[in-house]
Amino acid sequence: ITVSGDDARNITFIDNFPDAIEIVDIDGGCIKYENSVYARFNNIDASTSKTCTYTIKGKREFHGALPAKVVYYDGYELKEIYSGAIDFDILPLLEVQTAQIFEDFTTGAYTPKNVSVPVKLFFDDYDFTDTAENPAVLVGDNVRFAINVSSHLNKTLTVKGINVYIPSSLQYAGTITVRRELINASGNRTSTRVTSDPITQIDPSLLRWSGKLNNNASKQFFLKFNTRRSGFQELVVTVDYVYENKNYTEIKHEPFSVSDPGLKLKMDLIDKSDRLAVPSFTFTEDEKTRDVEALSAQRVRVNAYNINPYSVLRNVRISLNTSLFDITPSTIPYLGLQERATSHDFDVVFPKLDVSTTYKVNISASYKNQFGEEYYNSTVFEITVKPFADVSITHDSSGGFVLDGGEETDFTVTVDNSRITNVRNVEVHDVIDPGVSVIGVTSKKVKLNKDTGADIYTYRITPPRVHEKTYYNVTTFLEYFDSQGLFTYRTNKTLTFTVYPKQPDVTVTRSLSDDEVTVGEIIEVDYTVKNNEDEEEVRDLVLNFPLQAGIDTVGDSKHYIKRLGPSEAATLNDVERFRPKIANDSVTINKTIVEYSDAYGNAFTANSTEENIKVGAAEIIGPGIFIEKKVSPQLNISQEAMVSIEVRNIGTEGALVQVEDNDRAWSVDVPGKSLRVIEYPISFNVEGSYSLSAPIAHYKNQGLSFTTKGNSAMVTVSQYVPVLVPTPSTAPELAAEAAITENVTTLEEFVSEKQQFLGFQFKRQYIVIAVFILVIVAIIVAYIFYNKGRTKKPTFFLD
Repeated sequence: ITVSGDDARNITFIDNFPDAIEIVDIDGGCIKYENSVYARFNNIDASTSKTCTYTIKGKREFHGALPAKVVYYDGYELKEIYSGAIDFDILPLLEVQTAQIFEDFTTGAYTPKNVSVPVKLFFDDYDFTDTAENPAVLVGDNVRFAINVSSHLNKTLTVKGINVYIPSSLQYAGTITVRRELINASGNRTSTRVTSDPITQIDPSLLRWSGKLNNNASKQFFLKFNTRRSGFQELVVTVDYVYENKNYTEIKHEPFSVSDPGLKLKMDLIDKSDRLAVPSFTFTEDEKTRDVEALSAQRVRVNAYNINPYSVLRNVRISLNTSLFDITPSTIPYLGLQERATSHDFDVVFPKLDVSTTYKVNISASYKNQFGEEYYNSTVFEITVKPFADVSITHDSSGGFVLDGGEETDFTVTVDNSRITNVRNVEVHDVIDPGVSVIGVTSKKVKLNKDTGADIYTYRITPPRVHEKTYYNVTTFLEYFDSQGLFTYRTNKTLTFTVYPKQPDVTVTRSLSDDEVTVGEIIEVDYTVKNNEDEEEVRDLVLNFPLQAGIDTVGDSKHYIKRLGPSEAATLNDVERFRPKIANDSVTINKTIVEYSDAYGNAFTANSTEENIKVGAAEIIGPGIFIEKKVSPQLNISQEAMVSIEVRNIGTEGALVQVEDNDRAWSVDVPGKSLRVIEYPISFNVEGSYSLSAPIAHYKNQGLSFTTKGNSAMVTVSQYVPVLVPTPSTAPELAAEAAITENVTTLEEFVSEKQQFLGFQFKRQYIVIAVFILVIVAIIVAYIFYNKGRTKKPTFFLD
């Protein structure tokens, strides 16, 4: 202990040792305290030392580093320092190693664990730790152990006995040779064999070796035993030896486990509808549930498997406990190594149920292995019996189920087997109403796989040409005999085709005299109407010229053609005239609709194409009437509302206008540049949305008659719609007895009334704004007085 700086005072030296090390002798002023070396010095001068010498001896194996410690006072504080640690490796006189092994094993690169002890290669590579995983052993199989006894002395030891105590569950089978295969980093293999040292069997429970064990030498034994009992067991090895006239004993315990995999139980359900009798389902540890169908017949087969290759089984008694069926237990007298035997094989028809029901099947087994050990195991499977499921029929038609006479369609019949069992010899056939042409197969015998659907057949159907809407039926019949439930199943499904008369092909072509005109200019239209049928005439053709807002139809709005023979065309010159009243670069002229019938009176329609014209601005010389319908879009139930029809004349001359609105009609004299308003009440009593038809106006000028159309209107009727001012009420139907009131107003009067109403609205807005300003001013004044009042009071601050 050297002081390198100032003097040190109150120095305490301590060197602690573990129990594995014994303090033998002490010199230099130190003392022994328990298992420590202890010294105390009042003062050690600077640059001086104190020395303490002592001798130690290892009592048993120890591996570790041990430092010494000094505590001293440097004049200011206590300090603690440590010496450098010394590494100690105290080896036992004898090292005993045991392990459960394989006869063959492979290792990697070889590095000896202890270069000072030349033990054989096997023990340097093998893991002898207690945490090493032992190989699995089945009862009846052999278990193998390696035992190594090594001397760490440089002198010969007298070994009274290396004793191996054999438990009653093992039977000694002799020594073995272990093959060791070494694979180095390059992948090269080297195979060596290690032979056991001899050992003597004293009796069935004891093996022993005795003699001299030379310095740094080992004895190794590779032993094989037959297992005769399962469970956790232990091999005990003791070594009695003499050293310096003292007797020593080393004891080593090697635990191991022997198991009996015993019996595995499996149950098969064999579908009786499967002629090949292949098990349809096998219950195992992983597959423990199965669905079956009510009234289905299945074969139940229970098999027992001895999965131990080293032990036969005897008196295997297997029982089935379930409320699903009542079966007596069965005994298998002998089951050889890895053999299988059937304990039960019987037929069962599952009960008829209306709801799915799950039954538990508990299969239990008791047996003995060849060593007399008794075992019992059981497993539980579940069988769910489901109600009988119907077979469903589905129809599909490529052309749909509404056809024209003579129109072809591909008709497909699909059958879906919802049952969880296969169905054989299913007869499917279709019955089609007379008159329908059929090409293809309409009957077939098939097998339906469980829980799947299949297209049975597809054939082509062509309904006949009809003269009126006609219905044709296709009925699919399905039938089979269930050999398990011993019943016949029948079902059918009918599909109805709706067949309409085929529409004769009629085309309508129109030609305008001009496609660029000015407002008020009349356009003449030519038509060509053609019957494109080769064999069929068309009759009573009516051309309905379009009525639309912003355009007057001049003259007739319809034209009648009595008949057109096959492939006949009619050319109509100047048959339609119309007058645009709105200037626009593109005004759309709506389609002309042609109504006609075939020779049997079936009605059809055909359309012309739309046309677009360019209309330039100009003043209408004479009357120009526009008509517009107005009504509140949101009304309450049972609330009366007023419908307004505005008749506006933008032309230079007046006209007597006939206004039509559904079953209402008025005659109104409308001067040029003026407006007339017609009003009538309506009411509704059911919620919903209603469309009010567009009004139509007729008037004449200079011997020509003009017809124009207004706009339709939408009304939404609700249970309650909040309103600020009275509005027209609503109802789902027009009140039949409501009196129709008319109010005809000039354009000037109408504008005046609007201005008066708006003036009232503006006045009311000004009043509201003024009141709002007064309220704001009052709030500001009150706030000022409030602040003045607060300044007269003391102010407090909170910390």
